[in-house]
Amino acid sequence: MRRVFVRGSDLEEVPTSHGEDLPVRKRVYCNRRENSIPHVMQIARSTSIGPVDTADGHVHRTMVEWYYVVSGRATFRVGGWSMNAGPDDFIAVPPNTTHSYVVAEGDVLELFYGGIATKEEA
Repeated sequence: MRRVFVRGSDLEEVPTSHGEDLPVRKRVYCNRRENSIPHVMQIARSTSIGPVDTADGHVHRTMVEWYYVVSGRATFRVGGWSMNAGPDDFIAVPPNTTHSYVVAEGDVLELFYGGIATKEEA
């Protein structure tokens, strides 16, 4: 069933797919199976309680990913770039680009983020 209205407080908090063992939980507002927005892979909000280090990073071959920092601070790495990000900062990750972030011990990072397919998944 396609979602039209989503109340965030009704969503279950689940681990992220890139670190189930990390103290990061997300609420998924829509994903590619349950949305009415073409090319959107996922829109979610996550909370990371430091220390969190996704230093190995990961890559999406056919997706642009973006992050909006709601609250907290983290160091984001995108390709060869690094940025200390805080509230109201925006990070865009092109396809085929390694990306990760680090949250310091005791810090809490809240992100609103999503992914947009650049072409059909193989």
